[in-house]
Amino acid sequence: PVVLRLWTIVHGLPPDDQKRFLMFVTAHKSAPLGGLANLTPPLKIQRMSADSDKLPTAHTCFNALLIPDYDPPTKLDAKLH
Repeated sequence: PVVLRLWTIVHGLPPDDQKRFLMFVTAHKSAPLGGLANLTPPLKIQRMSADSDKLPTAHTCFNALLIPDYDPPTKLDAKLH
């Protein structure tokens, strides 16, 4: 549920904030030609831990985003803003 919520939030962001999100996760200003499917290494979203007050963490060298399993999932909104 948290990953689905993440994409719902990202799709609802203004384009400038979507670029900031991409920069946070990948350290790239824009997606590669052909879209995120061509990102190397592939974009990976992983569960970091059970619900906590931790912020999402990115490992840009691996294009990885670690997200706590926030409960309720709407808690992710606050953490991303």
